[in-house]
Amino acid sequence: MYMKYKQRQNFTHNPELALIEILESRGVKDIHKFLSPSFACEYNPYDLENIEIAAETLISHLHNNSNILFIVDADCDGYTSSSILWLYIKAVFPDARLSFTVHEHKQHGLADKIEWLENTNDHYDLIIVPDAGSYDVDCHQRLNAIGSEVICLDHHEQLYDDSGNPVISTAPKTIIVNNQLSPRYENKSLCGAGVVYKFCEVLDDILSQELAHSFLDLVALGEIADVMDRTDVETNYLMLEGLANITNRLSNSS
Repeated sequence: MYMKYKQRQNFTHNPELALIEILESRGVKDIHKFLSPSFACEYNPYDLENIEIAAETLISHLHNNSNILFIVDADCDGYTSSSILWLYIKAVFPDARLSFTVHEHKQHGLADKIEWLENTNDHYDLIIVPDAGSYDVDCHQRLNAIGSEVICLDHHEQLYDDSGNPVISTAPKTIIVNNQLSPRYENKSLCGAGVVYKFCEVLDDILSQELAHSFLDLVALGEIADVMDRTDVETNYLMLEGLANITNRLSNSS
């Protein structure tokens, strides 16, 4: 039995240059930052479209003691992204009125929750959708119509309708934060947990906190589980820094 393989290119025999050539062939643009990852690898979170208004909207709801619902995707990125923001909020606003619901199957976003939300006796002033929701435009309108604001902290690529037009939410009280929809934000390999982490950095800035970094282990888990591209120096840094600083350990229960 022989393995069939094809070498991408001929690499140098110089050991001092071999690693550089291999990384370049894999798409790494900044070799120095990739090999020596640090906070300098991070991009400005304010380059994510709508992130500041989303943070200010959440803070306003927290100050008003609003009823807030998390819609949690039933996969690793969904759990980690939701956990990061939930833990952040509870650290700063311990009495925040937070609830959550998890999809019964491998579903995403709002579509399978909209009828329940429209008919439940519980009213939610703000609905947060980590890792999903950017393109559930009909659901955005319906939720706004019953008085619920929506924040989506997502990373999925632009969707198009049957006519080839981009799906864009026009709901007046829905805020979409998505690195794929942010032309100025260079890193397109952030998963949902990564986008939520950048959101927490903005919350840190507004609230004069230093909490976001403490959730990098959950960010790393989400990035790895979603098989995000490590060739971007920011994603590489978030993975390595998170794995080197495990602070949110599972507790044993008897």
